[in-house]
Amino acid sequence: MGTRYRYRTPGTRVTWSSIGEWVAAARQIDCRRLSAQRRRALEAHGGCLPRILIDIEADLDAIEEALYLLKYGPTGLGAPP
Repeated sequence: MGTRYRYRTPGTRVTWSSIGEWVAAARQIDCRRLSAQRRRALEAHGGCLPRILIDIEADLDAIEEALYLLKYGPTGLGAPP
């Protein structure tokens, strides 16, 4: 497997390079104490999921989990553009 690009959620130190890691990062952010900063981090995280990453992902379970989080997950995560 070739080198994958490492993405970073704006305004955080959270990094990820696959849909599975994006899901884990969303859960990590969601575990933070309730605050405006947590809400902004969730919004940024939901908005920075690149379409190309979805297109190349081979793990269907990770894609389903990401879709579930975007639809029913924490408030603020929302659907990416």
